[in-house]
Amino acid sequence: MLQMPSRLRAHWEPVGCTAGRPTSRSAGRALVVALAAFVWLTTHAVAALAYGKQTPANGTGGLARTVTLTWDYVPLATYRYCVSLTASCPSGGWVSTGSTESATVSGLDGGTTYYWQVVAFTSDLKNPTIPLNGGTWWSFTTLFRPPTFNKTSPANGATAVSTTATVRWEAVATATSYEVCANTAPTCPAGGWVNVGNVTSRTQHGLDHGTTYYWQVRAVNASGSIDADSGTWWSFTTIHFAPGAFTKGPPASGAAGVATSPTLFWSESLWAATYQVCVDTTNDGACGTSWTGGVTGRSVSPVGLSPATTYYWQVRAANVDGVTTDADGGAWFSFTTRPGTFGKLAPASGATGMPASPAVSWTASAGATNYEVCADQVNDSACSASWLTVGNVTSTTWPSPPLAYDALYYWQVRAVYAGGSIQADSGTWFSFRTKVQEPAAFSKTAPANGATGLPASTTLTWGASARAASYEYCVDTTNDGACATSWTSAGTNASAVPIGLSAGTTYYWQVRAVNAGGAVDADTSTWWSFTTLAPPRAFGKTIPADTAMGVSTAVTVRWDPSARATSYEVCANTAPTCPAGWWVDVGNVTSVSRHALDHGTTYFWQVRAVNSAGRTDACNRLPVYTRPPTPDTPDSHDTTLDSIMRPPWRR
Repeated sequence: MLQMPSRLRAHWEPVGCTAGRPTSRSAGRALVVALAAFVWLTTHAVAALAYGKQTPANGTGGLARTVTLTWDYVPLATYRYCVSLTASCPSGGWVSTGSTESATVSGLDGGTTYYWQVVAFTSDLKNPTIPLNGGTWWSFTTLFRPPTFNKTSPANGATAVSTTATVRWEAVATATSYEVCANTAPTCPAGGWVNVGNVTSRTQHGLDHGTTYYWQVRAVNASGSIDADSGTWWSFTTIHFAPGAFTKGPPASGAAGVATSPTLFWSESLWAATYQVCVDTTNDGACGTSWTGGVTGRSVSPVGLSPATTYYWQVRAANVDGVTTDADGGAWFSFTTRPGTFGKLAPASGATGMPASPAVSWTASAGATNYEVCADQVNDSACSASWLTVGNVTSTTWPSPPLAYDALYYWQVRAVYAGGSIQADSGTWFSFRTKVQEPAAFSKTAPANGATGLPASTTLTWGASARAASYEYCVDTTNDGACATSWTSAGTNASAVPIGLSAGTTYYWQVRAVNAGGAVDADTSTWWSFTTLAPPRAFGKTIPADTAMGVSTAVTVRWDPSARATSYEVCANTAPTCPAGWWVDVGNVTSVSRHALDHGTTYFWQVRAVNSAGRTDACNRLPVYTRPPTPDTPDSHDTTLDSIMRPPWRR
């Protein structure tokens, strides 16, 4: 049955019907419809060929992959359409739309040319099917979906990105717009895609500091959309807050006496991830060496620093983005290392008997410019007296004033440098005790210096020395101001008689006063000399001549004088020896007479010169021959003389 189009049916309401007369009314309606159909068929039979498709126009390109097809209304018709890759419809390809003059086709491929046709089906026996456009297939071409493309910046995983970040991507020729999504997770929530138009960048404002964002962009056209980087989301992390202000120390700026391996401290900096430290010897507010980074704590201990050197140091806090903040508003601090460690050498700790101005010594301290010493009688590891400067030396005699005698002292030396000082032995003080004060000066008294003719048993004497506990003397034959023999104790006596001296010898002598504090030589160490007396010199007898004959029994014997003799001794005997006790001291004369010698008797006689150094015999022992008795001479001896001259020459 042919159906009247709805738009026509609206104008064809039945008329002339009377209520209560249904039979007549039905007959009238049928007549009208039949008449209308006849009129329509008659009017449109020839026009069937003029029905056509409407949209998309034939040959249209750039269509989406979902296309709505529309066509002309054909009265009393139903429709079927076909979309094909060729201008013919494959088996089963026709799709009915009923009496609807449109159809939506989806799932088309992008960038493909499609052909389509619509056929209207009517009840016209002459034209039961009416292909639109006289059977001519129309075509349209779908738009390619945008091709793959990439994001460009910020780079994937970028850090320290501004909180006002601009994201960029490659341009896509077929894109008509782009949509961007940013999130703290690599997904886009519902409603999160933002159409930014046909541009290749977008600036995101108000991002949070130190936050990781994931972002994606997709190119859009009528054919659809495609995500950049094959769908891989990129990320970036916004810049963290710059590290907060903080301070250095200890050591405080200008500190002195700092170890060569110090520990440098600083306070915490808010938002700092690590710290960087620089230690430099140039005061120019810059790091002339290198920054030591990656310090996660709040201290560092540099090594290899030189003694007695001024260093300048700075710390800077770095956040995870590498943004740094210098400590103390950028002001560099300084410190000076102490000199190298060193030790005292002498006197050793606990030494005794030290002089009031002792010699002290120590090892050198690297970097020291001067040294100071202190001796104190209080054992408190501090200088209660005063530090005395001795210069840049490692030994000295204790500077004035001298120390007290017989006193216990604690002493220390410190190395001085530009930044301060350091004590020897890590601050440990040594001790020593000074000696008892040595005896006072004194002088020798006798024999006088240069004295001669002294006996071998000469007595040495000297004056008293205050504080002397004893005296020692030395007698030597070498004039060298030293004792080449040995010192002999005289006890507390102020005199001594040396033994074993030789006659006729020059001796050099000295005496010294001794106590626990030492020894002091007399006469400020000037040695004196004396010479012992020599025995009498050689001499000879003169008369009677040797082996004289006919000598009177009352004879006078004579001899030459002997130098240095103080007396002479004479002996006469009938044999050339002098029995014990027969030497007769005749005084300091050179002759002696004797009487009552025996007649005709041979006598041997000798004379010897005597002094305190000894005796010297005359050079010859002379025999004396007395005369024989004469007839007129009594044969008997003078008894008186005989009694006197027994033995001969004795008085």
